[in-house]
Amino acid sequence: MPSEVNPSTVRAALYARVSSDLQSAASIDDQLRVCAEWAANQGLLVTGSYTDQGISGASLNRPGIKQLLQDAAVRKFDMILTESLDRRQVRRRQQLRVRRHQEDRRQRRAGPR
Repeated sequence: MPSEVNPSTVRAALYARVSSDLQSAASIDDQLRVCAEWAANQGLLVTGSYTDQGISGASLNRPGIKQLLQDAAVRKFDMILTESLDRRQVRRRQQLRVRRHQEDRRQRRAGPR
């Protein structure tokens, strides 16, 4: 029988990205592992993970980040975890757009680094 989740538990989504096909696919797994470990240490419930491989952070036209934003809109999680903030987006305008999206939904950002 699955254990019940405490309603006060913060739900976290993990996001990982590598910007080039030349980077190791293991890098995504490593990013997700670091975030999952950090989430566990913080007592967070990981509700999903989103990834983009070989796509520059200069664009929000990435399947993983698009799905993340769609799921954020329907409140599937309370917080987004990334290994470092540059994994989500590069340009300041994109950072502000994602931040506004989260703030509108009272969602937080965090990560181990």
